[in-house]
Amino acid sequence: MWALSSLGQGARDWTVATTTPFEGTYCAQSGSVRDDGSTTIELDVTYTLDGLIGFNQKTSSELDWDFLFFYIDNIEQGKLSGVTGWEQAIYSVTAGAHTFKWAYIKDAAEDGGTDEAWVDYIQFIELPPQANITAPTNVVTANNGTDVTITWDVVPSATSYIVYSSVDPYGTFAIDNSGTFNGAEWSNTLDAKKFFYVIATDAKSKIPQTIQVESPKVKVEKSKIK
Repeated sequence: MWALSSLGQGARDWTVATTTPFEGTYCAQSGSVRDDGSTTIELDVTYTLDGLIGFNQKTSSELDWDFLFFYIDNIEQGKLSGVTGWEQAIYSVTAGAHTFKWAYIKDAAEDGGTDEAWVDYIQFIELPPQANITAPTNVVTANNGTDVTITWDVVPSATSYIVYSSVDPYGTFAIDNSGTFNGAEWSNTLDAKKFFYVIATDAKSKIPQTIQVESPKVKVEKSKIK
């Protein structure tokens, strides 16, 4: 269950907002806070396996003075300030019980922006144990103006592959079922500029391909159509 708290004169708890959410209809919005005040939202979650927590965040605050902080088990993992757009954050989580906390905290003086923070699209992801299978390598993307083709080296013991795509390299990737597989090759009609990654699967697990794209704790490999 979510727990809410606030500290300082006139401070208010986080609320559910409908203004410009990252995804869907709603997002969490910090309550109003005066100087030296804070407002906090937290949740206890138990992971049965090692995994990740991912969420999107944005602030409208005094740059480098008033912050949205994120904590795991009361240990600071990251912070954001200034007038920003939605930014994705991803952090590693070990198996076991954890407390995830977001806190908007103001300093002793001055304001900036609308003095608010937002959090949306929180994902609690458990990663299955890796079997004896490696990630696809030498992933190459090519297009001839009408079609896109992705090729990679065959992964020993892989029984199948899955292609994910997105129009935004930092956005949400979804399984792309629109293409056609031919062994270690996938092709599709080129309908828009997209970004891809490929995973290999066997009967027990799936292993992501990992080309580096910056995010706070986890990096994901993607192949880009130019």
